Amino acid sequence: MNKIIRAAVLFWLLVQALAAQTCNYLVWSDEFDSNGSPSAANWNYETGGGGWGNNELQTYTNSTNNAYVQNGLLNVRAVKNNGTWTSARMVTAGKASWKYGRIEVRAKLPAGVGTWPAIWMMPASSVYGGWPKSGEIDIMEHVGYDMNRIHGSAHSEAYYHKIGTQKSGNIVMTSVDKNFYTYAIEWTPETIKWYVDNTLYFTVYNEHKTYKEWPFDQPFFLILNVAIGGDWGGAQGVDANLSEAIMQVDYVKVYSNALPVPAVTGASTAKPGDLITFTTGNVSAANITWTVPTDATIVSGQGTPEVTVKWGTNSGNVSVKLTSDCETQTSAPLAVQTLTTPTGTSYTIPFATDAYIWKVMPATGNTTTLTPGTALNVNYQVTNTNTNPNIYCDLPSTTDFTAYRTMEITIKPISGSVPSNLRIDMEDINGKINLKDLFKVDAVENTSSTKVYTYTFGNTGTNTDGWLLSKIKTIRIYYNYGLFGRTGSGEFNIESMVMKNPNLTIGSSKAADRISVFPNPATNTLTITAATAIDHIVIYSPAGQTLIEYQPIATTQNINITQWHGGIYIAKIWTKGKISTTKFTKR
Repeated sequence: MNKIIRAAVLFWLLVQALAAQTCNYLVWSDEFDSNGSPSAANWNYETGGGGWGNNELQTYTNSTNNAYVQNGLLNVRAVKNNGTWTSARMVTAGKASWKYGRIEVRAKLPAGVGTWPAIWMMPASSVYGGWPKSGEIDIMEHVGYDMNRIHGSAHSEAYYHKIGTQKSGNIVMTSVDKNFYTYAIEWTPETIKWYVDNTLYFTVYNEHKTYKEWPFDQPFFLILNVAIGGDWGGAQGVDANLSEAIMQVDYVKVYSNALPVPAVTGASTAKPGDLITFTTGNVSAANITWTVPTDATIVSGQGTPEVTVKWGTNSGNVSVKLTSDCETQTSAPLAVQTLTTPTGTSYTIPFATDAYIWKVMPATGNTTTLTPGTALNVNYQVTNTNTNPNIYCDLPSTTDFTAYRTMEITIKPISGSVPSNLRIDMEDINGKINLKDLFKVDAVENTSSTKVYTYTFGNTGTNTDGWLLSKIKTIRIYYNYGLFGRTGSGEFNIESMVMKNPNLTIGSSKAADRISVFPNPATNTLTITAATAIDHIVIYSPAGQTLIEYQPIATTQNINITQWHGGIYIAKIWTKGKISTTKFTKR
């Protein structure tokens, strides 16, 4: 019985091993089904002349005179004009590269003494050094003076043709200039095998010594070209009557015997209701399953390499899973932040809601206690200002403050105790701040009444450091920090923090009806009056910076503006806790 069980187990393992061998996945292909220029998504060009290290005659171009698609075939064409040869050298470098798998190209080759078409591969990154140290794989080479003999080679530092140690094999076919054949390699960590129409004719083995013998453990890209003349192609000269040589390619296909780990590409932010597209690589013989946040909806594309999603209100991850008869692979999640755009006249950052959690950044030797409520109470003891003590909150969603770039923060000292300095940063989704555009208060007023500090960030939205005002995720407040910080204890309330549109005029209805700002336009003196006592006046410059402040005031304030530059200014007036904002012009 044990023998029977053992035999059954061995048979099952053999079946599984054979099944695994049949799992080949098409991971890249070009069928050349669109006339005109070859696909720019798949191919780049190497251009120029100078012999290419082999004394070749042609100059490579990116012209459709030398590379074009017609009737489902790619034509790589060498042509002679006025005694000068041009051709094409098409590469997947920068587009695609592969390590291991089956690479096959179905092609018909040119005839003629002096022709030298090639289908070959070079390393995407020469990690072991320049040629031949990082290797070269020649899938197919053919020289016109030896018609129908197909060559396959592998070059490395230990084995290459210039020192007579190359690893090469060949096979003789029939009418390669009239018939299409499939030229292929099957490349594993142990071997590279060369085929023509599935006939194996040459194998190179990994000797497991050093990179000098086997540099073929790195990604390689594909090259298609037709050379004229050169050390090998022109070894018996070039036919003087030859004026054209075309290699026609029916398709290029790349297979992997291991299901690749998929990757998701797409937007990293989205607004609620946006239709956004996510893509992954197209892998044949695998089922594709997309996963999105629960409040997002897949509109189309489930089961395909491209999916369209209607985004919900919550941030979340998008991932894709590939499943075959042999294995399953799942992508790393792509984190997508929901992007909020404020509406109305302002965006308030509250202190007494679960959506905003204010935290203390740990700093050696410093202690801070936060008490949220209608205001955020900050009680601190700083012994080391160079650790830059600060508090911060992560917004519930990434927020676009491009239009709402004026920040107002209202501070009330407790028992007259205030920080020596403040800085308020807006960090973007990448954790960056704009060091060239900082909201700093270098002298916090030590008074028992509230004080409003205002700053308008630049309106570019992005600066040279890559900071994104359009994608803010974190608000951070530093206090008693850096060289100008002060040790000691203190306590203050942050009574409000508001982001506003600097281009909007904000009124407070009843209070606004009883406030006058005149004359408007004004030349020398601006007068502000109210029916009741004015608590606070702030004047902002055309650039949005705080220009002058008054508090408290009776019912009238005269302001000398003789020395001010002409332009539009903003006056903000507090009366009985209400705020009125109006614009006036200085002539």
